[in-house]
Amino acid sequence: MVHGQSVGWHAVPLEAMLRRQVDLPILVDNGAKTLGQAERWFGAARGTDNAVIVLLGIGVGTCIISNGEVYRGATSSAGEWAIPR
Repeated sequence: MVHGQSVGWHAVPLEAMLRRQVDLPILVDNGAKTLGQAERWFGAARGTDNAVIVLLGIGVGTCIISNGEVYRGATSSAGEWAIPR
């Protein structure tokens, strides 16, 4: 289920919706971790084993790359901050 407060999504079954339409591997993740992985594969963090990528928006999110892997923490929320409204 995807909860995207910035776009008004509450419990949207995005992965299931995409799987019905696309016959490709699908991974649904948050914006900061997705951006960090993209930077690791194609961008400024390419070729590095350790990096911190910051996404500024409604909140502040970071993707922490440690030893070549996205660090998620115990609850997959490592590096995430929400700004109260």
